[in-house]
Amino acid sequence: MELFIARQPIFDRTLKVYGYEILFRDGGENCFSCIDGDDASRNVIGNTFLKMGLHRLTGGKRAFINFTRNLFLEEVGLNLPRELTVIEILEDVEPDPRLIEVCRRLRDAGYTLALDDFVVRQRGLRPLIQLADIIKVDFMGNSDAEKSSIARALGGRGPLLLAEKVETRRDFELALDCGYMYFQGFFFSKPEMISGKDIPGYKLNHLRMLEQVSRRDLDYKELAGTIQQDLSLSYKLLNYINSAYFGLRRAVSSVAQAILLLGEDEVRKWASLVTLTGLGQDKPQELMIVSLARAQFCEAMAAGAGLKGKESELYMTGLLSLLDVLVGRPLSEILAEIPVSPDIRDALGGSKANRHRNVLDLVLHYEKAQLQELSTTITDLGLSSRDVVAAYLESLDRAERILTGIRGK
Repeated sequence: MELFIARQPIFDRTLKVYGYEILFRDGGENCFSCIDGDDASRNVIGNTFLKMGLHRLTGGKRAFINFTRNLFLEEVGLNLPRELTVIEILEDVEPDPRLIEVCRRLRDAGYTLALDDFVVRQRGLRPLIQLADIIKVDFMGNSDAEKSSIARALGGRGPLLLAEKVETRRDFELALDCGYMYFQGFFFSKPEMISGKDIPGYKLNHLRMLEQVSRRDLDYKELAGTIQQDLSLSYKLLNYINSAYFGLRRAVSSVAQAILLLGEDEVRKWASLVTLTGLGQDKPQELMIVSLARAQFCEAMAAGAGLKGKESELYMTGLLSLLDVLVGRPLSEILAEIPVSPDIRDALGGSKANRHRNVLDLVLHYEKAQLQELSTTITDLGLSSRDVVAAYLESLDRAERILTGIRGK
């Protein structure tokens, strides 16, 4: 049996990540549809969270974990670190006296409880509402009027409200106006196009940097000159090369030496990453984590997907996949100004199907827990689900560590 594990961010009102919902499924080889909720949860908690550590999976943020009725009754939650865990009460869990008593014990032990998929039309939930610290309101299952009425009825006292399945900027703004405290969904990764005004100058500068490192023949001297002229870039490069990620015995103190040690592929990665970090400085930090995790994942899939030798192109495909969100311009316009390879252009532009696009689709399906599409793509690419899951989890861990090196923290 293979274990699917993914995470989806939960934001606060300032669009900083408050926590991640951990999604997990058990399934057969290349198939994640054979699901037993109790077994999947026990497997994740017993063999994954406790071995790899919740901190590693969530970057130190809170983990929202779905609990079935049986897991509540077995008091499995007490095995998890209370400071990192939010236990979700699923919408189909019957709030009988036995369950209520277990929830009360968890609350008394310091655990945070969240009531999942709340809709106005549900009945008999008052005992759970009184125990819950957070209520997750289904923004697809409630009308706008109901979303507002829930906020009026429950907001300001008792549990905090979390708007889930928020897929558009409009829904996010409605939730903000109604007083919701937390937000979950893919609204943050949808582009907001800049209309009627120029792109800010600092973003234009970063786009020029991206154009420079995207050339087929990298000019080391030109790149070194660009970095040395910018104290911020020099500082970031030296912090990166001297970070724990590389584990060098001696500190590097010159830009030229850092570039030499990194080599062409790593220099391209670093420069592209710093460029995207600059482009996204007014965007949620999670966009950078997602972009870098996609890059790491796509690169790792190269050999297995029959694209050995194309690792660098796959890395760039993943890294640039949210460029339209970071810049606020259509991706087709941006790609017209950057000399990326035809395979990368076709994969990102969506005009032609190619194997680079198939690898990118693999990670997109994974992020959204689109399990049937994920299984189909794994089979089409000739991969194993075990390798895909391992690469995804490793990509998250590497993304966090690399960004720490970039930030110098």
